[in-house]
Amino acid sequence: MEESARKGWDLLVDGGSAINAVNVAVNSMEDDPIFDAGIGSVLTEESTVEMDALIMNGDSLDAGAVAGLRNVRYSVNLAKVVMEETPHVLMIGEGQTTHAGGFNNSGCLFGRTVSIIMSNSEGYWFS
Repeated sequence: MEESARKGWDLLVDGGSAINAVNVAVNSMEDDPIFDAGIGSVLTEESTVEMDALIMNGDSLDAGAVAGLRNVRYSVNLAKVVMEETPHVLMIGEGQTTHAGGFNNSGCLFGRTVSIIMSNSEGYWFS
């Protein structure tokens, strides 16, 4: 947690926005298998990863969210794209996955779900 907070703080010190600092901090947590996010996600009963994410700008009250997300590496990045680049607040299910295909340059890193499944997550359901 400290490393994630430090990454966000460093961005703020360098003049970055609060939204980008939060995004960087959450990406750091999504990269750490200790958190139930990104590569640390707990699997569904079907042994898949489904993620939700929300990000909000406190000044403007703009928000973006995704739910039931599959095959996207950084769910908070896609939530940020929903907030900044669409008229929507929430995208869910197949529609958000289809729509998300246009955002490959947003740092979401689309790919196979298996690439983010950790062996300890599989053990949670199958032990």
